[in-house]
Amino acid sequence: MTLTISVKTPIYPTEDKEKIEKCIENLFDKKVKLKIIEERGVNFLYSSNIGMGLLKRIFSDIRQKKFLDTVRACAIIENEYTLLLYLHKQALCSKRIAVVTEDTSSPFGHIELRIQSENDTAEEILDWLAPKTEKGKEINPRSFREIYSFS
Repeated sequence: MTLTISVKTPIYPTEDKEKIEKCIENLFDKKVKLKIIEERGVNFLYSSNIGMGLLKRIFSDIRQKKFLDTVRACAIIENEYTLLLYLHKQALCSKRIAVVTEDTSSPFGHIELRIQSENDTAEEILDWLAPKTEKGKEINPRSFREIYSFS
């Protein structure tokens, strides 16, 4: 089963493109190939086919910091095979991962993380990434390598 991962964030006229690129690089802990795309008159920084490193970091981080329930609450099932998460842009500038809803985003906005599968439903991806919990413990713990390969 294969996952395709992409990130996208608007570049507002008051923002410095290089600073936003640095925030995104903080998410990856390395330089990332970003391109500028335009949608409805707004410029966005965008990268696709990101690979496993980013998802592995998020997978580990949400378990280490124990915010599985927050990820589940904020995740959006965009369609049958696509899961969408909004990451707090300002937190990423400080090298921290925070998941927000579109409504609770910071004044600086969010970075959209889209995870698409060829075979598994978005619900199955979410159950793997951030399984349901009971009293703060994962009900069905999974390992990172379980299930997915990445394109």
